[in-house]
Amino acid sequence: MIMLRHLSFLFIVLFCGVVCEKQAVASNDTNGAVPAMQFNDTNQIRVAVYAYLIKQVIKPPVDSLLFIAADYDELPSLKAKFPGLVIKPAGDAKIVGNEVRDKATGTKGTILAVQWINTTNANQANVHAGYFSGAGVTYDFQLHKNGGWQIDKVSKPTVHDVF
Repeated sequence: MIMLRHLSFLFIVLFCGVVCEKQAVASNDTNGAVPAMQFNDTNQIRVAVYAYLIKQVIKPPVDSLLFIAADYDELPSLKAKFPGLVIKPAGDAKIVGNEVRDKATGTKGTILAVQWINTTNANQANVHAGYFSGAGVTYDFQLHKNGGWQIDKVSKPTVHDVF
């Protein structure tokens, strides 16, 4: 059962990484930063959850490689928030054994993905998201909208072992 959950998590991460990137439209912003007002609620929720995972959970050292399953136009915003990190689309990652590697360079990294977003009303949302770096770790988030989307509650982690 754990292996099945792990595989479904990886499938969603890699599938979303490829599909989200192809469906999105690139920003025309010349400095790479995408103002939040250009984002719809789904984009804003994803960016808020990714920022939380990076700052509060993963806490990666400078120059760490993160593959993020996000719309193409969300990536510049995340890169601007975390200039010391190398952020690439999840479609650039491959799984080798139980490691995440860059398809082009072979560099080891971590994949972040939002598996689903359920907006309960115009101002509240529930999100299931996590990361994979040898094992999958997921969290459930509760958010509310007060100007921008803010995280109210985060569940304890659920670890999906490789073996």
